[in-house]
Amino acid sequence: MARQKLGPEKIDEQAPEPAFFSVRKNKVLAIAAVVLLMAFAGLLFKALYDRNNAAISRRDKEVQLLNVKDLPGSEMLVNARTRRELLIGVVSRKWETATEQEKTEELKALLRFGKPMGVSTVMLVDSTGGQMGSASESHLTLE
Repeated sequence: MARQKLGPEKIDEQAPEPAFFSVRKNKVLAIAAVVLLMAFAGLLFKALYDRNNAAISRRDKEVQLLNVKDLPGSEMLVNARTRRELLIGVVSRKWETATEQEKTEELKALLRFGKPMGVSTVMLVDSTGGQMGSASESHLTLE
């Protein structure tokens, strides 16, 4: 048998990373993640803000938003605006439970309210845009 050389063999082993570097690496990754999240949140808020401002700037200058609390029967309305001789109101859930007589009175009251502002037609819609009723000097309809 051949003799084997006895002696220390060289084994290439990498020394494990000290714990200090792994903790530091985790902190750097955590900070980078927070910075990226903050940047993303900032971009998101900026996009929403720009979208809102663009909608306001594109709005027809003749459209005038009304304070619902100033209108007659305000509990039946969610939103109201005028454009030239048209008053458009978005009805609340209370409209659905009102009687035909109450709905008719509401339309007439809104028409009277709008006259001094030049309104000759009132149109009420629901939140989806479906017509709920309309009134002018010559007609009054309920849907």
